[in-house]
Order: sequence, then C-alpha cells, then structure tokens
Amino acid sequence: MRKLLFLILFILVTQVYSIQVVAPNGGEVWYVGDIEYVKWTYCEEMGGVDVMYSTTGSGGPWTTVARNVWAGDFQWPWTIPDTPSSNCFVRLHWYDGYYDAWDTSNRAFTIAQKKYIKVIKPNGGESWEVGSHQTVEWQCPNEGRVMI
Repeated sequence: MRKLLFLILFILVTQVYSIQVVAPNGGEVWYVGDIEYVKWTYCEEMGGVDVMYSTTGSGGPWTTVARNVWAGDFQWPWTIPDTPSSNCFVRLHWYDGYYDAWDTSNRAFTIAQKKYIKVIKPNGGESWEVGSHQTVEWQCPNEGRVMI
C-alpha cells in the first residue's frame, strides 16, 4: 500500500511541475545578432528558469545563456550568438532544491549568418548618362549567387 501511495504522489508531483519549450521547437532559422524569443509554457507556479542551448544536438553540451528567468514571463529575449549550426537545441530547466523540471526543443533549429551584399560602387553622388555602360562593384561575404 505504501509503495502504491508513493507512486501516486510521485506521478502527481511530476505532472504538476512541468515546463515545455514552445519556441524554438524545431525547423526555425534564427540569425546571428537578431533578438528572438525563447518561449515556454508551464504547469503550476514556478520561480526562475535557466535557459541553455546546444549547437551539437539534443545531448549537449549545454551553454547557459540566462539564469533564474521568471517563468511567469513565458518568454525570454535572446540575442542570437555567433555560433552557426544546423543542429541547435534549447533546454529550459527549473529546480527548487527538491523538485526538478526541464524540457528540450523537439527538433533541431538553425543559427545562421545573415546574408547581405555591400555595394561598393556606385556609392552615391554619381551621375550616369542613360545608355552608358558602368561597373557595379559589391562585396558578398556569404557564399551563393548574386542576381542583379
């Protein structure tokens, strides 16, 4: 009887204290330097949540980017670090010294470099005659084709 009572209490406690990653939860592409929101839901009143991420898969290793974020905010603004990877996961962890709750993104998301082109020439102030041939110069630090 005691074992059954303990099992029922254990199930109730683990169901009450839970947290779930809402975003990023898989498939997103977040760009270095942008601010994106890590979002979650939770059951039962919780205090602070630790926010961690991994660029090597759901097994970690984990880098903590925020500690003790108020769970009731349901989100945290994250400036995306310069750690490009297509195998990123977020983990949320809550612990009050006795109970423990955590969740990890369901699938991988991507941290990517922004793609941009810097126009070198013309750079402003030029006057070109209609029909004349001119050279356009640019820098493109990212790989890929440029269509003009």
